[in-house]
This record gives sequence, C-alpha cells and structure tokens, in this order.
Amino acid sequence: MDTTRDITYRAYLLNDADIQSGIVGGGASGSGISGCVVDTFDFTDVDVVQWLEKRSQADGSDAGDAFLGPRRVRVAGTLYATTRLTLFDELLSLRAALNPVLAQREEPLDKGYRPLYFSVPTNRADDYASGAIDLMVKAIPRGVQHVTQRDSLGGEDNEALAIPWQATFICKDPGIYAQAPVDVEFEPYPALATSATINAATNLVTKATHGLVANDRVTFSSLTGGTGLTLGVAYYVIATGLTASAFAVSLTLAGSAVDVTVNYTDASYVKSVTFAGTWSNRGTYLGKFNGLFIVGAGAGTISATVGDSVFTITVPASTVNRTIRVKDDKVLTFEESSVEAPQMSRIAFTGDATWPLIDPGDTSYSITFHGMAGLGAGGHMWFYEQYA
Repeated sequence: MDTTRDITYRAYLLNDADIQSGIVGGGASGSGISGCVVDTFDFTDVDVVQWLEKRSQADGSDAGDAFLGPRRVRVAGTLYATTRLTLFDELLSLRAALNPVLAQREEPLDKGYRPLYFSVPTNRADDYASGAIDLMVKAIPRGVQHVTQRDSLGGEDNEALAIPWQATFICKDPGIYAQAPVDVEFEPYPALATSATINAATNLVTKATHGLVANDRVTFSSLTGGTGLTLGVAYYVIATGLTASAFAVSLTLAGSAVDVTVNYTDASYVKSVTFAGTWSNRGTYLGKFNGLFIVGAGAGTISATVGDSVFTITVPASTVNRTIRVKDDKVLTFEESSVEAPQMSRIAFTGDATWPLIDPGDTSYSITFHGMAGLGAGGHMWFYEQYA
C-alpha cells in the first residue's frame, strides 16, 4: 500500500490522499483537520500450511508439501475531526465500515470478503500510464480497535480532536490482485439454421444460401426422421458435394461423408464459432481463469485452450437456455431456470494441467462453441492480474 494514495474499504476512505486540503486554519472553533489516514500497514503475513507427521523413532518427522494459506493485513491510522462531536460520529462510521457482520451482509455470496482497494507507484509507464498500479485484496475485517484516554481526549466539544485506530483483516486467499479484470466478451452465436432436409441417396443437407465453406463445423440441434446423424455432435463440412444450397458432413476433417441411410424431412443446425486471440497478464504471478457462457437448449460442447490448460465441457440438451460458469475456485456450474448446481463431471482436461492459469506476459487463447442452439449475449471470460 502507498499511504500517499487513497485506500478504501466498503466505500469508506481509510486513507484520504487529499486530507491536507481539508485543513481549516485560524485556531478558532471549527478549525483543524478532518478525515482518516493510514499511518502504518503490513500485509506480508501469509500462513504456510503444511502437515507434519511422526513416522517412527528411526525416521523422525515427515513433512508434507508447503502451500500458502490466508493473508493477514494489519493497518493502523488516525481519525481527525474539527470537533469532538463530529469525531465520535465519524468513529461510528469507521467501526461500521470495519464490521465483519456488515461486510457479509453486503455481499453474502462472498462470505464477507470485500475488496480492500489501494495502489502502489510504478515506473512501468508503458503498462501503467498513470504511474500507479491499482490493486486489491479480498478481505474481511476482524474489527477495529481504538483506545480512549482522558489525557488525549480532553477539552471542549467544539475543539478539534484526533484518535488513533488499528484494524486487522483476514484475506480470502493470499493473492494481491489488480482492481479491474482482463476481460474478453463473446459476441452472440450465429442464429440456428432451420428447415433443412437431408437426402439419403446423396448424403447432402439441403439449405438455401447456407453460407458454409469446407472445414466449417456444424452441430445438429433437431432431426426429424432419418438415420445416420447424431444430435450434439460437431461435424465437419467437406468439399465433396458442396454448393451454395447443399453440403455434406464428416466426422473428421476432409473425411468421408457420413452415410445417411434414411431421409431426414426436417433438420436444424448451428455453425461452430471460435473466439481466438491474445491477452496480456501484466502481473508478476499467475492469473486464475473465469468463464461465463450463455448457451441455448441444444446439446453441444465447449472446447478451450486457455493458459496452460486444454479442456472440454460437454453440454447436454435441455428445454431451456443455460448459464455455464467456470469459476476460479475450481468449480463448474450449470444454471437452469434460476437454479445453479455444480456439474463437475461435465468438464474434462487434456494432459497434466487442469484448471487454467494465465502466465505473466502475452498468451494466446482459443474457445470454440459447438451446437447448443447458439450462444446468447453477455458471455465473457476474464482473469485478475495477480501480484502475489
């Protein structure tokens, strides 16, 4: 933390960088200084969690791997007011801001861990034109302490006064994060193509001005009559038989056409869409991935290469649209009809890496949506740059 800049918790200004501008001079009633400042802080205390097991007299002790536990933040400051009356009013406001019960009521889903906002100066002008890195920790206060002493709080009610205070916070995790996320939004998925027919004699899907090209992928959301195709499977469009109003599909890239043995009288499908690019992690630590996908009622898959992870989410058919969340605390949930539930069995990882972590610097990403009758507006993925 930099005490020359604002420090805020639950909208209360713990450290007012402009406090000097509020001084009222003259020495008369109502003169003095008003506001709150942080005088000292320490956020270096992070627990190291490890198990220790007595094995035998011969072997002594066996210690497990070390990992980081909660972070503690200790802050001490001074509260100023131009009168005793306003000081004690402001003291009540400070106590309310640093009350753990009120912090939890403010955001129950976060269990009271609210952002403690601060900033530090930097010489990385290319990354931070303002000359400061805006940071936060997710913290819950253990309360605020202050001591009332007669010799320091004497005087008349209309005289200026100051009182020292101190507080301790417990953080949700040891991370120190950027205040704003690195965010990628997904454009709504292409509309579902309906009223197609499929001829068993030619294996061709007939759909006027379908707009597809070879190697595009399509997923069927409904099939009426016929045999040979499967709902929810992503097929490749092949060059064989491809015209402006007809196409055939294969299970493999540039492979043989799927054999349709009985005509389909009606079919609906949606083209797969890939969002790919590069995003930058300016932090000095790994960023933790979050994703939110608004999908339709059809079956399909979401295939992603993000950070050090390759994963696939299998989405079954439903009767309603769904909201799928990939959370940075290693939880996958599906929300249907306003009910959110874990669906851990529907995510599969390729290779050794599991939940995505974003390395510092520039890294590429690619996410492909197959089927699901489309992707609704509001989907995005993000991570917070991390500095510890």
